[in-house]
Amino acid sequence: MDCRRDVRRRCDWDCLSCVRGFAAAISTAFIRIIKSIIVPLIFGTLVVGIAGHGDDMKRVGRLALKSIVYFEIVTTLALFIGLLAVNILKPGVG
Repeated sequence: MDCRRDVRRRCDWDCLSCVRGFAAAISTAFIRIIKSIIVPLIFGTLVVGIAGHGDDMKRVGRLALKSIVYFEIVTTLALFIGLLAVNILKPGVG
């Protein structure tokens, strides 16, 4: 009986490690695809937005200030939401 249990445990462990390896490969590919799409999209949006204002540097400056303030507010809000979720859900405990 002990030999059968050992064989089953090894088989389950091998299958589990196979699934983990596959999931890791898929998740890595997904993150790389997202990075390769998001960065050029943001860069293009910024270039078109600045080019659309033409030679009026005062408007470009106001746009830059508004963008920085918006970025800071949204980033801070996301940070607080993340901290709240971690403190409520406590991932990794148990």
